[in-house]
Parts: sequence; C-alpha cells; structure tokens
Amino acid sequence: MSTAFLNLPSELYDEIADICYNVGGHNLLRKCALVHPVFLPRVYSYFFNHISFYSSTALAKDVRESRIASFIDILHNRPFVAQLVKCFTLYLHMDNDWLVDEKDSNFPELIRVLKEFGAQPISLTIHKLPGSDFIYLPHPDKFNALVIQPLFAQSVKTLTIGNCDLIHPSTLSAFNCLEDVTFDKVGIWDILPSPGPPQKSLKLPRIRALKINAFLTNDDGSKPLVKFWRALPFDFSALQRLQLPLEAGSDAADMYPLLRTPRDVLRSSSLREVRLLIKPFLEGNETTLDDLDFSRTAGIDEIRLTINLRDRIVAKIDLEPFIQALHALISTKLNPSLKVLIIDFAFGTSFQCQDAISRPYWSLFEQEIGPLKSHHPPSPGRHRRVNLDARFNFAVGIASAHGLRHGSLPNDWISDAASTLEYLFPNWFIHMYEVEDNQPFRNCIRLSVHSTWPKPLVGDELSLLDLR
Repeated sequence: MSTAFLNLPSELYDEIADICYNVGGHNLLRKCALVHPVFLPRVYSYFFNHISFYSSTALAKDVRESRIASFIDILHNRPFVAQLVKCFTLYLHMDNDWLVDEKDSNFPELIRVLKEFGAQPISLTIHKLPGSDFIYLPHPDKFNALVIQPLFAQSVKTLTIGNCDLIHPSTLSAFNCLEDVTFDKVGIWDILPSPGPPQKSLKLPRIRALKINAFLTNDDGSKPLVKFWRALPFDFSALQRLQLPLEAGSDAADMYPLLRTPRDVLRSSSLREVRLLIKPFLEGNETTLDDLDFSRTAGIDEIRLTINLRDRIVAKIDLEPFIQALHALISTKLNPSLKVLIIDFAFGTSFQCQDAISRPYWSLFEQEIGPLKSHHPPSPGRHRRVNLDARFNFAVGIASAHGLRHGSLPNDWISDAASTLEYLFPNWFIHMYEVEDNQPFRNCIRLSVHSTWPKPLVGDELSLLDLR
C-alpha cells in the first residue's frame, strides 16, 4: 500500500469506512478491516456500538453462555471495546433468572467486566423474543444490584421496555440519568400507598420524554391505566414530550384527570408536545374526546391526536359524532398559544378512508382554522385561528390489524379524494402520496391537508409505525 495513502488524515479513513457500511453493511466492513489496520477504529465502533443478548430455552443455554464468554474474552484482549458500547438490548424469554444467576450464567460477569473497562451505555432496550409470552424480569433486588446499578444507572438516558408483565418501580427509579422512556404493553408492580405519586423524599429520574404505546390488558379486559400512572417513579417537572394511549371504556375516562392532579403534568411549564393514541368508541354519542381540555395549557406548542381505526374492518364507519366532538375540542378547548395541531386518521382499508373523506363534516374545521380569506365564515362568536399550523393526515393500512390484506384500492382513488378535500378545505394545502404496497410499514399516510404549512411530509412522518 502506498505511503501517500497511509499519510491521509484519519477523518478520510473514517469516511471510507462509513461509505462501506452504508453500501454493504457489516459484511463489507469486515473486508474493509482486512485492507489495513488504519480502518479498525471506525470498524470497531460500528460492530460494538450496539450489542444484543438473547434469552433462550434450556436446549440453547450452552450457545448463549458460550457467546457471552466469547465477548468477555474480546473485552479482556481489547479493553477499549467496552467504551464503544452505547446501545444495549436484551431479547428475553419468560424465565430470565440467568441475568442474575452468578453460579450458572456468565451474564453477571459480563456486566462486571464492562463496568471495569469503562463502558457507559446510553440506551437500554428490553423486549420479548418473537413467539414468547410476556416476559418477567428477575427479582428487583438482585436485578438492580447485579445489572442496573453496576452498568446502567449512571449513564443510560434512553430506556425502552416492551411486552413485560411486571416491572418494579425501584428498577425504574434506579436510572439516575434517565431522560427518554418508552413503554409498550408493560405492567408495573402496585406497591405504592393510597393514590398519589411516590414520596417527595425520593430522588426520582427527571425525565424529559415519556412515550407509552399501549397498556397491558387484564384478564377481565380492563386496562390498568390509573394504577400504572400512579406507580411511575418519575419526576415530571422537566417533561417536554408526552405520549399516551386513550381507549374508550375501562378506566380510560379517569386517565385525563390524572394528568391534571396530583402531578399536574399538563400544567408543567416545560411540557411542549402531547400526543394521544386514541381508539374511539363510535357507537352512540359518547366519544373518547369528551374529557379532553387543553384551554389552560399555555406552554404546550404541539398537540397530536392519532385516531386508530385499523381494527374496524367494516366498509363504512360513522365518524360524525367523533368529528363533532373533535370540532368542539378545537373550537373551545385549545389554548390560543398552541402552534401545531396534528390529527392522524389511520383506517384499515382505502374504502373506509375514501368514504370518510367524502363526508361534508370536514368543512367544520375550515371554518375555525386557516387564512382569513375563506369560502366559509367562522362560527358565531369565534375568531379564525390564522396562525395555527393544523394538519390532517389520512393513513391507510397496507395490512389489516389481523395481518390480512383486504380492500386495497389502486392509488387512483387518492386523486378523487384529494379533489373532495380541495372543495372542503379551499384555502388549505393538499398533498397526495402514492406509496407502494411493498414499503416496510403497515400504515402509511396517503393524503395530508395542511392549513399553513405548504411543505409535504418526508421520511418517517409518512409512516405510523407505533400503532397497534
């Protein structure tokens, strides 16, 4: 290899390794590492930035333990690798005592070695293995002492937990630097006294973002929203982004008042973004929006409501009561300082979406929001919200909630639906998206209507990945 190549700035070697990873992934990176040792530092950073460990059945126990032992050997031979580990993922089965079993498992030793050589992971993810039932973490005393406290408590800022039957509040409160938390179908131990937050004497993680995709369903069909919320051992005084699921029925109606008292989350001076994942109750006049009121939340800049209708596989859905409630929310229950309002409608089929768009009730929103020059006068006694950036997104599921394709129409229907929306929203911006059925997401936005934002959606904004 020429001397000129070896005298290049180190940034160029990193750039070459980055290109290899973007083009060919880890396979091409391996070949890049064999060309010359100058590429090794960047290659190592790709290979060890995110490490994953899998639980297993008894038959695969030896394989799991040998892999952990191999990684321990790598750390002893190249101690600097420990400092490259930033993201840590555990894919677990039902029985996970191996995480704390010092006699029969290498995992506690791995935690000690990583700590000894200076590992400071900033992200921890715990998920169940595909095909497993809900997972159970080990006893909190052992799990906190042998896993969380030694390695994760002082450095992890992002925590994601999915499909976990029970997690102890003491495990959550052990993360001293936690900022961003995501739960997906998680249950929490109900150990707190009467209703109320944990005692103020405890030093709790001061989180900035809380995202809850779904709650566990009890055997009786109810969802323990209230218990879960009360037991969260977090300090919400710095909370900036909040996402919660609200479903009609069970104890969902009690959830919104809990946001106001005793922690008064919606009045927090730091809160800027609120997103609610809503499965509306469409029969009769009751809707999930009746209890919502953002009129006194002066600090919130963005509110996003995602209306999930994917599991309604009937051809037509009567949305009128829900739209009326949504109109009442926008016209009387939003703070004047609100800057962005996003409403997502996720339908199971394009038939449903086309039928819903063709209804005349959408013109209600054009009366309240948008430019002063409009075909529709504002409601009596109301002033048009000229500066509110409002967006209505209409998403159609490529696959149904049950994994079956049904009722998919060609993209031609989008043009007809857009023409209807142009009539109902004459001063808004209409964007059409033709999305191929082979895209790697189940729900995609096909139509978007913007009151003041003339730019189309890009990237991940076109997909609704977190709908269940």
